[in-house]
Amino acid sequence: MRYWVMCTALMACDGGQHDSDTAILDSGEPSGSEPSSWDANFEGLTAEQMDGVLRAGLSHCSLLATYAFSYSDMDAALTEMSPPACPTTEVEGSMVRFTGGCTAAGSYTYEGVLEADNAGGMFGSYVDGQNTDLRFDDYSMTDSYDAWWFDGLWSLPSDATDAGTLETVSLSCDLGNGSFGTFGEQDCAAGEYGRECTYSEGTEGEAGGVGRFGLSGSFAVTEKGYDGTLTMEGQQTLIFQLAEAADGCTPYTLDGVPGEHCGI
Repeated sequence: MRYWVMCTALMACDGGQHDSDTAILDSGEPSGSEPSSWDANFEGLTAEQMDGVLRAGLSHCSLLATYAFSYSDMDAALTEMSPPACPTTEVEGSMVRFTGGCTAAGSYTYEGVLEADNAGGMFGSYVDGQNTDLRFDDYSMTDSYDAWWFDGLWSLPSDATDAGTLETVSLSCDLGNGSFGTFGEQDCAAGEYGRECTYSEGTEGEAGGVGRFGLSGSFAVTEKGYDGTLTMEGQQTLIFQLAEAADGCTPYTLDGVPGEHCGI
């Protein structure tokens, strides 16, 4: 039941593509940093760096954290039936610890540790009234096509529903377009085409080669892409107008000067 709520809240349990390459960003608990720590420089970014900024704004790490849990859970269950098991599992109450350092037959090479608490799945359980936490410790999944890397926490509160959930995210990842992360709280609901999220005050983003920035606004997955407006505050102010995207390009203003990013 809990796994179903987690999936519907994020609309993220139907599989998906992921990219290659791996890099690392520092992560931790939501920082509540002062604006003086927002050192991101948005001028002269490469397309890959701008992808990282926008992925942080769309909280892709938290979305794909459920994919990582789902694949790990499935591989562990399948290889347990036909050893050696990979990733290995330890169950402590409602928490399942997935540990890498191995390759699952016909699937990923796993490194690091993922602790899934109150997430259900093949090994875990659900305790009513308890948060669901996915905590990644330098956790990676690599095969001949793809490489994912995660570090940090995504937490779904005990009262989560598909009508609206205040998620805690303090998570860095790399999905092949550069490292990025989102840190703070996001109020998310399951919309018709995917999740709809609004950021709480004090939420931040980070992208490799760009720096840390304040993150505000909201986004919603639509039939054709995204709706909403995202504002990033660093050395400059970057504002994405998601609803005005066309032909794969999203318009933005950088300190009031218009531009567009073609990618996500």
